[in-house]
This record gives sequence, C-alpha cells and structure tokens, in this order.
Amino acid sequence: EWHTFDGTSKVNYLLGLDKKIVKFLRERNFLECLKYLEKALEIATACKDYTCWKAQCLFELGKYDKAELLINQHPREAYSVYLQGLIDLKENKYDLSISRFDEALKLDPSLKLALDYKRYVENLKVNPNHSKWLGQSKIKEPKNKCPIM
Repeated sequence: EWHTFDGTSKVNYLLGLDKKIVKFLRERNFLECLKYLEKALEIATACKDYTCWKAQCLFELGKYDKAELLINQHPREAYSVYLQGLIDLKENKYDLSISRFDEALKLDPSLKLALDYKRYVENLKVNPNHSKWLGQSKIKEPKNKCPIM
C-alpha cells in the first residue's frame, strides 16, 4: 500500500522510514533496521547511504558475502571502502584492511572511522597479543540525503 502514494506522500513515508532506520542503527538493532532499509530502497533505489547502511547491517550480522555484493555497487564511496576494510580485518587480512582504510581516507578525509581502524590494525600488527577485534564496529552517524527514484 505504501508504494501507491503520490510523490509528496512518498517523501513523507520515506522520512518516516528514515527516522526508524536511524533509530535502529543507533540502537545496533540490525535485523529491524534491514526491514526498513528494504522498504526505503524500493523508493530511493539510487541511495548510496541506504545501500551502505544495508551493507553495514549485513556485515554486523555476519553475512559478509551479501555485504560485499552491496559494497561493490559503490566501490568508490568512502564508506563502502571502509566497510570492505572491516571485512578484511575480520578475515585477518591486516595489510589489505590498512590499504582499504587509507583509500577510504583519501576519498573522504573526514571519515575518522577509517583512521581509527587503521591505527587499530597497525597496533595489532605490532602487538599480535592485542585483542583481535574492538568488539563493536563503529557506524557512520546517519545523515541521509537520498534522492527518491
């Protein structure tokens, strides 16, 4: 029913979805967030933020192959490259993850998440007894500006 609204109603509907997506991302409730991302992507099909957040949710749920498929849709987006670096880190590919975090920083120098993880992996390489994982990956603060398609 939600997809039969006119353009104005779609905008309002999408804004409502966006609030729920942000809420569930902040709460780290990735299963619930995925439900709303699927609906939002049906309206805003070209939204890089929604695609990257969906990849983040899949990553957090351990579905790395599915996350990589989405990441590959936007290979030159800093957040996609950052997410690929997280996957590389999970797979203990430290040098590759460092190079991905470097690439993400070149694409977006303000993406401090990539710098944090780069430093973490560099420390891990020097001190292998250091914890293998930080616990929770960090999530880019949602600030969506997606076009409706």
